[in-house]
Amino acid sequence: MAGRVIFAGLICSLPAFLFTPSCAVAQAGFEGAVSMTMQANGQSIPVDYEIKGHKARIEMQTTLRTNVILIDLEAGTQTILIPELKAYAVHTGAATTGMSASATPTLTDLGTSETVAGHRCENYKLESVKYSGTACMTKEFGDNPLAEALNGPLGGAMSGDEALKKAGMPLKMKLAFKQGKREGETAAVEVTKVVPGPLSDAQFAVPDGWKKLSGLPGLQ
Repeated sequence: MAGRVIFAGLICSLPAFLFTPSCAVAQAGFEGAVSMTMQANGQSIPVDYEIKGHKARIEMQTTLRTNVILIDLEAGTQTILIPELKAYAVHTGAATTGMSASATPTLTDLGTSETVAGHRCENYKLESVKYSGTACMTKEFGDNPLAEALNGPLGGAMSGDEALKKAGMPLKMKLAFKQGKREGETAAVEVTKVVPGPLSDAQFAVPDGWKKLSGLPGLQ
């Protein structure tokens, strides 16, 4: 159980540059579903996001189970659902980036574009003291004004970089880490589907009758 809770709690930081996508794709005016595939630590992990205003639902598929977390950026809560127990646990507290100003990347327009999941995006180079990489960004869905709520490298970058916010929603990213525990590692994410449209409030709520747990590792 401890392993499950800790793993689920890392959904918005594994690897945290990934929007943690929804976290990063969550934006004022956008409502809908986003599917993507993350590549990290030799694993390919499907991730589905549903976004509605300041709320997001994230489902991460692993070989053992489906991990689900509900995020309320306005309330500053992350609710981990545990279907096999019909239970849930709530972590309260604003997400932190752990990023210094020096880690904010420079953003360079590469002058090229491509189509990802049926949407045109512009390619940029990202370079910071901690990582380097590329990102393909689309303005089709607007800016990322809620990026300040994100954690990890991308969240830290967006929280202090207006140019990266204005570049829009990242549809494809690749990063290589240059220092720290992850030095030498690479990670990537690519959006496979974006479906704008209204979503039910029930998707962002704990199912009726589920019990609330407390004192779980990783949530204190």
